[in-house]
Amino acid sequence: AYALDISFTTRFQAEWPRDWQAFLSSPIFGTGYSSLTLASDNDYLRALGETGLVGTLSFFFIFIILGIAMANVLKSVKDPITRALLFGLAGGVIGLLSNAVLIDVFESSKVAEALWIFLGIGLGAAKLYHKEPIPYKKSLVALFTSPAMMCVYIVILVVIAFVSSINNFFVADDFTWLHWAATATTSDLPKYFIQSQDFFYRPLAKSLTYFLYMIFSFQPQGYHLTSIFLHMVMASGVFFLALKVSRNKLVSALATFLFILHPIHTENIFWFSTLSDNLSSIFIIYMMLAFMRFREKKSIIGYILAILFGLLAFASYEIAVIVPFVLILLDIFILKPKRNKNLYLSYVPFFILLGLYFVVRVTSHAFSGGGDYSYHLSHILPNIFGNFFGYTGMFLGGMPFVQLYTFLRNGLRSEWIYFSIILILLVVYLYWMLKSYRHRVKTLLQQKETQLLLFCVIFAFVALLPFLPLGNIAPRYLYLASAGFSIALVHTLRLLFVAWLKIPRYVFYSLIVVCLVLGVVYYASDLQEQRQWQKSGELTQNTLVYFRKNYSGFTTKSNLYFVNIPITQNNTWVFPVGLVDGLWFIYRDHMPQVHEESSLKNAFSASNGHRDSYIFEFDGQGNITQVK
Repeated sequence: AYALDISFTTRFQAEWPRDWQAFLSSPIFGTGYSSLTLASDNDYLRALGETGLVGTLSFFFIFIILGIAMANVLKSVKDPITRALLFGLAGGVIGLLSNAVLIDVFESSKVAEALWIFLGIGLGAAKLYHKEPIPYKKSLVALFTSPAMMCVYIVILVVIAFVSSINNFFVADDFTWLHWAATATTSDLPKYFIQSQDFFYRPLAKSLTYFLYMIFSFQPQGYHLTSIFLHMVMASGVFFLALKVSRNKLVSALATFLFILHPIHTENIFWFSTLSDNLSSIFIIYMMLAFMRFREKKSIIGYILAILFGLLAFASYEIAVIVPFVLILLDIFILKPKRNKNLYLSYVPFFILLGLYFVVRVTSHAFSGGGDYSYHLSHILPNIFGNFFGYTGMFLGGMPFVQLYTFLRNGLRSEWIYFSIILILLVVYLYWMLKSYRHRVKTLLQQKETQLLLFCVIFAFVALLPFLPLGNIAPRYLYLASAGFSIALVHTLRLLFVAWLKIPRYVFYSLIVVCLVLGVVYYASDLQEQRQWQKSGELTQNTLVYFRKNYSGFTTKSNLYFVNIPITQNNTWVFPVGLVDGLWFIYRDHMPQVHEESSLKNAFSASNGHRDSYIFEFDGQGNITQVK
C-alpha cells in the first residue's frame, strides 16, 4: 500500500473505520464523548461513534428546527440588516455542515462559541418581528416526507446495508480493468471511444476506472465506495421514476426500499467489474425522468438532458440499445401525448444514437459475441421466454430460484417434447380465456392501475431484452429491470390490500409491514452474500500475497503452470479469466509466462523442456501449493 496522501489515508484507513466500529458496538447511545481520541476528521462519524443514533439525530434536530423557524420568520422580517444576518447564518451553517465531512468542525472551540452565539443572536432578532406560533409539527411532517429527505433515507439505508463491503478485495475481471487503468495514460482516453481492441464497447466505464486508479491505485476501498455511491444514485432515480409513474409516495418509497435491499443486486454492488452495467442503468433511468419532464413541461433543457443521458448510456454498456424503446413505452402507458408529427420526430435523435452506436461498434472492432455471449437464431424464441421466466423468478424468489430454473432448463433440453406440449396447452388456455372474457379484459386494460402494472412488467422485459436471447442468465443483468419489477410488486400488493381490507388505514399499515418483512429477509440474504464475496476476495488476495512473499524473483523467462484455478466459490466469482492480470500487479515488467492446465499430468507434460518452470495447484478450498 502506498500512502499517496497521508491525510486521506489516515481518515480512510484508521479514523473512519474506528468511528464506524464504535457506532456498531453501541448504535443507540454511542461509546461516550471523547471516547474516539482527539480527532475523527468527520463530525458525523464522530457523532455516531460517540453519541449513537440518539445523539446524532438530536444534534441534527437543532439545525432542522432552526431552519423551520427561520423559514417561517423571514417573511415577517423587514429590517435589511437582520435579513442579511439570517441569510448569512444560513449560508454559514450549510458551509459548516459540508466542512464537517472532513473536519470535526463543531467540536472546535474556534467555531463552536461563535456559531452558537451568532445563531442565538440571529434567531432572537428574527423573533422580534414574528409573533405568531410556528407550525413545527406540520413543517416536520412535510420535511420528513419530502423527496429531498427520501434521498437522505436512501443514502442512510445503502450505507448501513453495504458499507461493510468496502474492505472486500478485488475478484475476477476487476484485475483486468485495473490492469488497463495501470498501463494507460491520459492520452489513451480518447482512443477508448474509437478503439475497442476486440473488447466490449464501454469507453466511459474504462475512463472512469482510469481516474479511480489514479486516486486509489490498488486499494479496493475506493472502488467499492464508488459502487455503493452508484447504487445510491440509481436508487434515487428509481424513487423519482416510481413517483412519476405511480403518483403515490408510499408505493414509490417502498419500491425503492425493496430495490435497494434486493439480494439479486449484490453482484452489482460487491463486484466492481459491473461498473459499466450500473452506469448505463443510471443514465437510462435519468434519461426517462428528463424525457418525462420534456413531455410534461415542454422543457427543451429536459429534452437535451434526455439525449445527453442516452448518449452516456451508449458509451457505458450494451443495454443502451433499449433507449428509444423505453421512451416509446413511457408515451404509450404513462405520458399518452397526442399523436402527431412532433411526437414521432421527438424519437429521431434516440434512434440516430442507436444507429451510430452500431456503426461505432463495427468501426472500433468491438467484441461481437461468442459462446454464451452470442445469439443463435434457432434458440432465440425459447431463450427469450425461458430466460424471462428465469429472471422473473429470480426477482421473486432470489438466488435460490436459480437452482430450480437450472433444473427446469435442463429438463427442457432433454424432455423438450413434453415441455412443448405443456407450453402449447398453456397458450391455448390463455387464448380461450382472453376470447371468453375479452370485454372484461378490455375494460381492465383501460384502467390506470392496470396500465401502470403493464408498463412496469413490459419495461422489465425490454430492459432484459438484450440478454434474453443469450444461453445463460446472470443476476447483474437484472439491475435495471428490477426497477420495474419492484414498482410492479409493491403496486400489486397495494391493489390486493385495497381489494381485501377496504379501510385505507389498514391498507397503509399492511403494505408497510409486508415490505418491511421482505426487507429484513433481503437484508439477511445481503449479509450472507457479502460474506461469500468477502471469502472470494480473501482467496484472491491470499493468492497474490503468496506469490509476493515467496516468489518475487520470477522473470519473463519463468513459466508458471496452474491447475484447478478456482472460477467460482459459493456462486461468487474468483478467477474466471485466469491469473495473468492479477499477477501483473506483482511482477509488472518482469511478468512470467502463465499457463493454465486442466490436470497435473498435462502440466508436467507441458513443463518438460523448460528449465525455469513451476507448477502450482489449487485445492477444493482455493488454497494454492507448489507441486514442482
